[in-house]
Amino acid sequence: MRKITLGLLLSVFCLLFTGCGSSTDKPEAAMPKMFPAFQTTDTNDQPISNEIFKQYDLTLVNVWGTYCAPCKEELPALEKLSKEMKDQNVQILGIVSDGREQEVTAYRMMKEMNLTFTNVIPTDELMKQLQKRLIGIPSSILVNKKGGIVGELVTGARTEEQYRTMINDLRKKEAVKQ
Repeated sequence: MRKITLGLLLSVFCLLFTGCGSSTDKPEAAMPKMFPAFQTTDTNDQPISNEIFKQYDLTLVNVWGTYCAPCKEELPALEKLSKEMKDQNVQILGIVSDGREQEVTAYRMMKEMNLTFTNVIPTDELMKQLQKRLIGIPSSILVNKKGGIVGELVTGARTEEQYRTMINDLRKKEAVKQ
């Protein structure tokens, strides 16, 4: 019985330090080549769909939750990046994973953190599509202007510098392909 209890405690401890999801490296299903189609509203009640990807060369889609400490820690870094990268034709798009249930909490958090980058409250269908492929949250996916997923799925919080390096490396690779 002690071994089982110790094993459970160790598992919980590991999860606490790896983010708000599982500690595995690969999602159960391979990432699709295209971001799921969606139509919803952003947190300013403006309609939003996959058309948002066409506005920028690259979009970093970050799926976060109001209950997730690592998510909360990285949101200010994403805000800084959104301001810095906009001139480089890169945007940040947040998806509040627990949106409808915690919509008021999400709005309060965004206001307290002075988040100005676009965030959406996803439809049930969009969350269902994302949950099939995400290991945990926070998770980030890079999407090109055609809606294609580029680069690797990023699970767990990252620093501003880690995201900047990842984005710049991917932009260089994509430029070579064209």
